[in-house]
Amino acid sequence: MLVRPAATRDERVAALTLLLAETSSPDDLSADVVQVVDLHARGELNLDGLLIAADEARGAEPCGSTLVTPGAGGAADLFPPRLLPAAPAAAAAALLAAAGDFAAAAGCDRLQAFADPVRTDDAAVFTAAGFDRIAELRLLRRDCARPTEPGATPWDSLRTLGRKSERLFRETARASYADSRDAPDARGADADEDFDAHAAAPGFRPDLCRLALRGGEPLGLVLISASGEGAAAEWDVCYLGVTPAARRRGVGRALLAERLAAARDAGAAAVTCVVDADNAPARRLYAAAGFAETGSRALFLKRLEPEPAGRPAERRSGD
Repeated sequence: MLVRPAATRDERVAALTLLLAETSSPDDLSADVVQVVDLHARGELNLDGLLIAADEARGAEPCGSTLVTPGAGGAADLFPPRLLPAAPAAAAAALLAAAGDFAAAAGCDRLQAFADPVRTDDAAVFTAAGFDRIAELRLLRRDCARPTEPGATPWDSLRTLGRKSERLFRETARASYADSRDAPDARGADADEDFDAHAAAPGFRPDLCRLALRGGEPLGLVLISASGEGAAAEWDVCYLGVTPAARRRGVGRALLAERLAAARDAGAAAVTCVVDADNAPARRLYAAAGFAETGSRALFLKRLEPEPAGRPAERRSGD
């Protein structure tokens, strides 16, 4: 089994058609695939990690694909492999092995994938490839048409993320990690790596991020990304954290309410977030703020040994 990066437009179209078939409607699939390929052609989206598997015993025609995207915080995101109906069972394992090589060569120390928890075939493939199922995640959404209940604010000032405040944001994020229940096994070596990953993600909006202080002491922070435009715009709560000394004082609730009100004032349609199913305090917080569950994902993780430079051009199963 040969696995290599998709090298031509036709190969990228075929690989993405496999990957997006379950998330795009049949009527929109072709247009969605072309849009992604065109973004890559214009340099607005990197598809270097779009990998295809080909069975050399059957003429080396592509029979499966996956997409691995290295991130700034040491984590590489992986799209679960998708195969043609007649593809050999070994194709998925070969794609995952090549994805690990690609991510390690890019300097990443972990490979993570978000899978539909009802897809038992995905779970079996990831487990066989050495991935650990480390968290069940809940996808949450709140419609901005619903007004936000005003409440007391436990801070005396709010800071926006910028060049001068970044150090304070990072220090507060580090402090908020202490005893946090939010998917601890999925994190990087430290909070700074995860902060870098958030900041490098598409749609990250420093101007929408806030840090609460009282008497000059940080209480907590919220990081926001945004997607869409106009009436279709959505804000996403990338991270909401409170320092240990400020917990159980309504800081998280007030920060969330303040950003919900800001999203509504800005004309956003909704605010979304992802929370660890085992993080009971966070789930209560979002439920009280009017968020509803829209789906779930299983988080699979594999630790890697980063390589200093370069990446393998192709991989054959058994290499």
